Amino acid sequence: MRKLFIFLVLLSSLLMISCETAGPVNPGLFSLPVQWVTTLQRTTDGEQGVFLEQTSDGGYVVLVEYTDTLNPSNERALGDNGVKLSKLDNIGEPQWTYELPDKSDAYDEKGAFVIRNGYVKAETYLIGVNKIDKNDSSDIKLSYVNNSGNLIWETSLSGSGNDVICGALILDQYKALVYGKTNSYDGSFDNRPLNYDDDGFIFVINNENGEISERHYYDSGRVDNSIKRVLYNPADPQKYFIIGEINDGKLNKLWMRKIAQLNATASYDHIFKADDAENYFFGGITETGLNSYVLGCEKNAGGENDLGFYGFNTTVENNALVVSFSFEIDHYSLETGSAAEQFIGFSPFSDGESVLIGTKHGSESSYRNTFLLLNRETGAIKQQEYRYKAGVVYEHLNGNPLSNTYGLTGSVTPAALESNIKRVAGGHDAWVESL
Repeated sequence: MRKLFIFLVLLSSLLMISCETAGPVNPGLFSLPVQWVTTLQRTTDGEQGVFLEQTSDGGYVVLVEYTDTLNPSNERALGDNGVKLSKLDNIGEPQWTYELPDKSDAYDEKGAFVIRNGYVKAETYLIGVNKIDKNDSSDIKLSYVNNSGNLIWETSLSGSGNDVICGALILDQYKALVYGKTNSYDGSFDNRPLNYDDDGFIFVINNENGEISERHYYDSGRVDNSIKRVLYNPADPQKYFIIGEINDGKLNKLWMRKIAQLNATASYDHIFKADDAENYFFGGITETGLNSYVLGCEKNAGGENDLGFYGFNTTVENNALVVSFSFEIDHYSLETGSAAEQFIGFSPFSDGESVLIGTKHGSESSYRNTFLLLNRETGAIKQQEYRYKAGVVYEHLNGNPLSNTYGLTGSVTPAALESNIKRVAGGHDAWVESL
């Protein structure tokens, strides 16, 4: 017992040293003990974890972006970036890695998401990737992998225009939604109504073979429209909650809709913060109760990038969505003058009262991560800057409040690069951390 006590004291000391704070420390900051950390084996010039999902065995699947070659000028070239999926067990030990096939020098691959299908007996994983060519035009690749790291099927969603995947939602054993934006009229999008702007799309796909069973498009008549998130609650009569972005060439706003069926129509139920002259970009959302939500927005006004937080309830009246706020925090700044303040994840917190929010801010040479514990009723915020060790930058937070565990993934810069391997300056390993 005495040895255990001494170990816990030492662990607490390490955590206190590794938690760096900026400015005054608010009383009562949260503490999340680190269960384990893993640096994934680097087989390329640089790797970073961009998305992770907890698995039923308490481990994680981690979507990793990598750079595998350098041109003679020591710069990244088109086709260098690829994506792979790594499975870790509940103590962080790697079990398998699946590298997406058919990588081409004609495009880079950027990981969008990995999502677990827990409705099947042996869980499976849906991967979404955007393939970006030299003209910054994108096609979509979907891959479905079993829990041994073997490919079940893969498919492309593509047309002659720009097609971008933003996310997915597993509905049941047989169906999933994938969503994003497109301005294609052919290929996978050949039934899209003719207009000359970007439309948001939601496709229903078959989990067994990747075939599309339903196509739905959302056109606001604005210059740009996209679907950013779809939430699903079968206990709600309006079970689909859709959040998108629209842009009229002047301002970027969010729109919201709650519907019982995925019908496509040109009218939207609610434009979020429609009356002010600020840009709102989707940052993240979590459902805190039936018809209750906490939303994060990345905002820009007067050249200053800030974050906004909003707690609200929804009702549907006369086929219109009504939003009532419990709190509004229009401008929350992590650092003055920062050109990059962004969210890396939202999760209900295990205290039953709060939402854990991960952020990333600063510049490319000095990114930092700050974690916020936001009271979902009042909007009160506790703030803590944190990293496990120098050189770690987190890109995604995923939480499971039922098991009181939270995962982080990103990258770490090794203290010394291997002298026999030519690497990007500051070459990175993928990093995974379980709290």
